[in-house]
Amino acid sequence: MSAQENQTPKMQRKILALHGNGSNKIITKLQLQNLELNDQDYDISYLNGTIQVKSPDIRLSELTGLVEGPWYSWLPPKSDWENLDHRALLQSICCAIESVLLAIEIHGPFDAIYGFSQGGYIASLVNNLPNDPALLDAVQSYMGRETQFNINSNIPFKTSIYACAGAAIPLLDMRKLAGLPECAKEYNQNQAIHLIGQHDALKPWSESLVLHDKNPNTQIFYLDSDHEISSTIAKPIKDEIKHCITDISSASQRTESTQQATCKFSSRRIDTEVQVAHVSIHSEGQATTIIELLERRAQSSPLFRLAREQNNQICTTYGDLLSFIRSGGEGDLRRVGVKSGQIVAYMAPSGGSAEGAVAFLTVAAQACAVPLSTTMTQAEALSALKQLQVEHVILFGGVNAKNVIAACEEYCKSNNKSLHHVSPLSSQHPGLFKFKHSLDGYENQPELITHSHDDCLLLRTSGTTSMPKVVPLKQKDLVLNSTILADSVGINEFDVTYSVMPLDHIGGISASILASLSVGAAITCEGLYNPQLMAEALVQSNPKPTWYSAVPTIQLATLRYLQENREQYLDHDGVWSEHNLRLIRSGASALKEEDRLALMKTYDCPVLPTYSMSELMPISQPAQTEMSWEIKEGSVGVPLIASLAIVDPVTLKPQPFGVAGEIAIAGDTVFSGYKENPEANNKSRFLMPLPQSGEIRTWFLTGDLGQMDAFGHLSLEGRLKELIKRGGEQIAPAEIEDNLTSHSTIDIAICFPVPSETYGEEVGCAIVSSDPAFSLENQSKWVNELRSFLLKRGVSAHKIPSIWRVVDKNDLPMTNSKKYKRNVMAESLGITTQSSPNQQNIAITSECKENKVATTNISELALNTNRLDKPKVDWETIAGFRFILACYVMFMHIGANNSWEAFNNLRQFQWHVNSFFILAGFSLAILMPAIIQNKFAFVKARVAVMYPLYALAIIFAMGNLFVSCHPSTFIPSFSWGPLVHEGTASYCQGTPWIEGSWLGNVILSFGIHATGLQATPLWGASWFIGFYLWFISMYFQCLVIFPMIYNALYKQRGNVKKILMYIAIGLTTNIVILMGFWYGFVVDFVGYGLFDPATGLQTTPSAAQVELAGKENATGLGFYLFAPFWMVYFLVGMCAAFLYDAIRPTEQKRSHIWGYVADAITLIIICVSIAHIAQGYTHFGPEVTQVPVDAYFMRPEGANSYADPAITNRIWDEIYSRSFAPLTLLWIFALSTGKGFTARLLRMSPFQFLAPTAYACFLFHQMVGQWYYAATRSGEWWNWWDDRKSFYWFSPEPVPVEWYEYFYVVGLVVIFAKLIQPADTLLRNLVAMIIQRIKSVGSNAEYDKPVMDTAEVVLETAAKISGLEVNRELSLNDNGLASLGIVRFVNALESEFSLPGQKVSFSMAEIMAAQDLNEVIAIVEKAILQPETLETNMILDDHYQHRGI
Repeated sequence: MSAQENQTPKMQRKILALHGNGSNKIITKLQLQNLELNDQDYDISYLNGTIQVKSPDIRLSELTGLVEGPWYSWLPPKSDWENLDHRALLQSICCAIESVLLAIEIHGPFDAIYGFSQGGYIASLVNNLPNDPALLDAVQSYMGRETQFNINSNIPFKTSIYACAGAAIPLLDMRKLAGLPECAKEYNQNQAIHLIGQHDALKPWSESLVLHDKNPNTQIFYLDSDHEISSTIAKPIKDEIKHCITDISSASQRTESTQQATCKFSSRRIDTEVQVAHVSIHSEGQATTIIELLERRAQSSPLFRLAREQNNQICTTYGDLLSFIRSGGEGDLRRVGVKSGQIVAYMAPSGGSAEGAVAFLTVAAQACAVPLSTTMTQAEALSALKQLQVEHVILFGGVNAKNVIAACEEYCKSNNKSLHHVSPLSSQHPGLFKFKHSLDGYENQPELITHSHDDCLLLRTSGTTSMPKVVPLKQKDLVLNSTILADSVGINEFDVTYSVMPLDHIGGISASILASLSVGAAITCEGLYNPQLMAEALVQSNPKPTWYSAVPTIQLATLRYLQENREQYLDHDGVWSEHNLRLIRSGASALKEEDRLALMKTYDCPVLPTYSMSELMPISQPAQTEMSWEIKEGSVGVPLIASLAIVDPVTLKPQPFGVAGEIAIAGDTVFSGYKENPEANNKSRFLMPLPQSGEIRTWFLTGDLGQMDAFGHLSLEGRLKELIKRGGEQIAPAEIEDNLTSHSTIDIAICFPVPSETYGEEVGCAIVSSDPAFSLENQSKWVNELRSFLLKRGVSAHKIPSIWRVVDKNDLPMTNSKKYKRNVMAESLGITTQSSPNQQNIAITSECKENKVATTNISELALNTNRLDKPKVDWETIAGFRFILACYVMFMHIGANNSWEAFNNLRQFQWHVNSFFILAGFSLAILMPAIIQNKFAFVKARVAVMYPLYALAIIFAMGNLFVSCHPSTFIPSFSWGPLVHEGTASYCQGTPWIEGSWLGNVILSFGIHATGLQATPLWGASWFIGFYLWFISMYFQCLVIFPMIYNALYKQRGNVKKILMYIAIGLTTNIVILMGFWYGFVVDFVGYGLFDPATGLQTTPSAAQVELAGKENATGLGFYLFAPFWMVYFLVGMCAAFLYDAIRPTEQKRSHIWGYVADAITLIIICVSIAHIAQGYTHFGPEVTQVPVDAYFMRPEGANSYADPAITNRIWDEIYSRSFAPLTLLWIFALSTGKGFTARLLRMSPFQFLAPTAYACFLFHQMVGQWYYAATRSGEWWNWWDDRKSFYWFSPEPVPVEWYEYFYVVGLVVIFAKLIQPADTLLRNLVAMIIQRIKSVGSNAEYDKPVMDTAEVVLETAAKISGLEVNRELSLNDNGLASLGIVRFVNALESEFSLPGQKVSFSMAEIMAAQDLNEVIAIVEKAILQPETLETNMILDDHYQHRGI
């Protein structure tokens, strides 16, 4: 434990900073710098944890060597918690708290405390000690004394900053494990700031801490980040934190808002500064179950009637239904074996039928109901039944839904579930039914009752591309919400509801059925919707309906029918007067104002626009007035059931009035969360205090965009997911569509995103119109007309569509729920990526979609960014996989073949080699930099990152070479086959090109390896000093072609079809190359003929055969080391990265399927490996005089035994393994999503700890193997010549140690890799400085440098270093200046701005903390104005400084 106190002026505010798990104060300092809390402005004490750990947290593992240890934690490791005695855990907590209290006594008092991760927990416990007597007693007992300051009267810290607070478990659970009781009191009212990462795995723990502390003076900031405090945190957040620390007494006074009544059961209070409505519901004494609703009404009152039925005696009363459901009634579900809490699905006749209503009420009152739609496909129905885990299925006879029936029958049969058939009970009682079969003695079973807090209904949200989410609704919430809905609408027991909405959706169930039950109204039930039947039902039913609720689609279709038959229905003013409707409620999607006015005119009654969703029904409705409703144009009413806020989609902060944002809701009757979907729940919920009271609520993000005015009137502006992101602007399709459809000639207008290289996305628009003016010949005219029309209506120029289509309505893709699929619209209409800098307007008719006419775009958008967002890749899984590949490489080269026995057969299955190249291409391309402008600089920057360790490996390899190869052991000759060497001493030979000169071979070998050319035709002039370094040479060559191929692929970004075609071409090329070389060359190789192919007996080859075998050997090795053949995998990996970017597999709702794919391939690889082992093994060595001629059954005849040419066997191994490329490509693609068991395994702590060593393991395992062999074999040396293969190859036989020594050697390699990491950093810095010194040699002309603009120099230097087209608005990382790149960048800037005798230095840490190049420019200008040399801070990898972990 150590505290570092900075000697600073007394005026400065004092902060105590605590780090997280497996970290230290250096990391904390970086985080605080990212928050603009530095040692110059604040007096900061950095406290290290009380438990020293061996290694950093896995998120910090790659900083080993860059940031020095030691590393500390505050709490025991997660792995120990299950077996940890509660007293030991409590002791650890007390020890951590004591450390903080001592810091307060010695260095305090402090104004603020900062705690990251675990440190946040400790900060919370310390600050709440005054109200936590049990913990305070334990701490003082542990200390053996009381604290020196009065902790009961002093809050330890006036401001607390909790950053990504969390540990292995929530704080409340940790207290229980430690034997601490829950605190009943609210905590002291200090200021609390919580920084929570939206993508942090510990987000729920951070949120639970907020709720646990119960502090009304809490501010919550959600960061668009993971478990980190990065430099990209918004400036307002940093300013607010500094303000809280500096001005702790200022609590802004808000103007008190007025409570406004919405209806009898609901009132609202609108904040005066931001768009937040606090809704209070008054539901005391109201029913909370369906049975209560039925019991509270007159039992003889009519409940269900039939539409268009004249005989009013045909009805089902409230009493009929109550008797039907109650114990012993025909609807008693015990009759068919239903047990309490079971899930029961049913399929009733379509529409708002009486059967559907009775089925819902019956099942929901006794179990959990799942209504099935008759329009589902068989696959959809089967999927729903499986997902919802249905136990019983009820089918009504006579329903035309063959697909659903087939699915139900298949599901029940294959899963041993119960299928029940029902038929009508009586024609006089609509909706009542009876089961075909009843169980004997069912009366003896416990009575079925769904309690108020039980789930009584499961609904699936509509999804377009993946498994829908399941919304469980509690009976209490359904009933209360429906009661308030009815009160708000103003219906009563004298009303007659027309039930036309389908009863497999929340709208029909809640608004038509339950709302009516809550007031005792009667319900006239309709079947499948038909506009003519609806018009007839409203006038022919006895009694006539007085109101109904329906979606805009039904409203407008009926309106259109009435207008088309106006002579029959409408008077001369266009009014329909035969009905008895007194109000109409419109729900689900937004009703356009012009349509609402048309409905009001035709029906001559109020039309209430509303807003709701499955998760809460309703959300908003117009407020009641004394005589009517308060309806604002374009509004969907005011918040009714739950509090509502308009928040920024990124920061989740309330928006000021006049600014659109995402709609969020919070309330007791909002659904409790998606069923068995923690990921969706985590993404859709957040915490936010109510602005006036400070009460912290859990809010649900609806995904809808909207605005709210000062009276609470809500206006919808589309779906957040439907936003079109054009450059730096987000455009809501609804704004453009609403304006276009107000044009007299346009029937439908649908806006959608179109991929664009320039802006990321362009606005496309599909028009449906019956006007002949929208023709191909007139397209230029009407496009310009519509553009002018939109401009005149106030639509901003950059929002106006630039791609137009005239289509038939049937061409527009829709979901099953009739919602337009905007995100696949471009693909469905055949629109590809747009590449023009000034995007052209294109209009194409549905008859001639390929003809294009362009007009000039009237606006250009100044971009803030030159790239799209990057796809999400699980880099931890990739890192773990990379380490597995490194282990497989080491397995190939460590352990004698005979020692491994049958496991040696795995060396025939070299799947890892092509995987390396695929992964290399994928990893490099998936970072998605901008178009690479300076290709040479880009390649140079990437090579420079890898080269220092590579150079060190060459130096070690040369040293090892000289142990056995020096002039005295050199034989001035060359042989393709093994040399018969007399004597026991080591020896070495010349190379194919230079046989006679030892020195010549040394110089050429070093030079060729130093320049990375050993995997070119120059291999003939070089020893293989690094047996496995050919891969690095090959990778460098891949890097050379990367910029050109990347730029070409970038132009096709998002074009799935073309990318798939490129992948197919690459994989086909691979097979053609492999099979061509095998059948064209290798299968006919003769080899050295060491064994007779027919008998397996040892033979002596002739001189002619040896000469021929040498040529074959050269051909085989040349094939292996021919770079273009390996580039195929690299290029396919690049294509896979672009495919990954295009389809975004992690963002799909069925993203978990990729986990199944990855795990399936893992099993395939394991099974193939087992099959190889099962082949058995034949020992082989110099003493063997005869070998089996058909030893292996998994190989072709030409390469299935030791009697076949060794070079043939070796080439077959490679051809066979490379044929697995399609599988390994898919494997890497799937693993990148981070889904599945394999990914979870690779993310485990051991792999993450070892993963950073993968590159060094690959480079140095040969050298460490040689050292180990010499140390354990009395100085005997493993080298290329003494242990060479029976043919000329780049690698010798594996290290001839026992199989179990493989694990020793790998352990030593990993240790060596860990030790060498600091040298990597030093070498990188050294290389960067040498390069700069070379450039500046003899540069006395510095005095003659022209005066240049600072910004220009910085931008040019950045572009030169990164090779990219830089953007001053982007971060250093996004501009390609990461890792060594930032070191070279700073050195280059210092060289540019320094003069002889006047050196300018820049703070490396300060530049790395810069959010963008604009800040770098400011730093440079400041240093130039103050030329005295600045201290250079510790050099850190930019990626990790940027993340601030």
